[in-house]
Amino acid sequence: MKHVMKHVTLSALFIFFISAGLSYGTVVGSKHDFSISGTSGFHSDNETEVCIFCHTPHNASAVPLWNRTLDSVGYTPYSSPTLNANGGTLSAPTGISLLCMSCHDGVSAINVLVNYGTVNPIIMNQNRTKLGDLSYPPSTNPNLTKDLSNDHPVSFTYDTTLANNDGGLHDPGANGANITPLKLYGSKLECATCHDPHEEGTLTGTAPFLRMSNSSSGMCLKCHNK
Repeated sequence: MKHVMKHVTLSALFIFFISAGLSYGTVVGSKHDFSISGTSGFHSDNETEVCIFCHTPHNASAVPLWNRTLDSVGYTPYSSPTLNANGGTLSAPTGISLLCMSCHDGVSAINVLVNYGTVNPIIMNQNRTKLGDLSYPPSTNPNLTKDLSNDHPVSFTYDTTLANNDGGLHDPGANGANITPLKLYGSKLECATCHDPHEEGTLTGTAPFLRMSNSSSGMCLKCHNK
């Protein structure tokens, strides 16, 4: 009965996230679908739940009901002599970005969770027919590693003060109103500012998981006044 209730609860949680946060598509069938029905080429052989790889309804490690262990140790952040954010010095990812890195750090295993459903261990299938040799070109490698020195900076306050000090950024306005559909989190720019993990974007031309098209650098120019 306990396992049945957990399965039902996770299914209800899945419906909640789909109805609350999605505009066009769903996690189901996307590259973030690691369930047994996933089609991306990297999925489980025995877990039917979709949301469980990121979310849990009980005893989560962090909000929003996060089902993965967070590790902020060992990161090399982006740096630049022209960086004005955070006084020119960044630290390890925090907030939403740290949640993203609990999968994308190149170290954390997709099938290692805080809470499991009816299956433990979760057995993963790497389909070489769909993934080729399982290697990725640098531009599409989902494993960023903990060396973020060559990745866009995250977890810094992006506000009117920063825009004025930098001179090359648009004023995001209150709560990022001027840069929609991009999002700020507590006035901070995070991975999810540009990426929507629940919407792969294959139907809207915004893959991989972008909040808007970057055709002609449109997304970049939402923030950068260059």
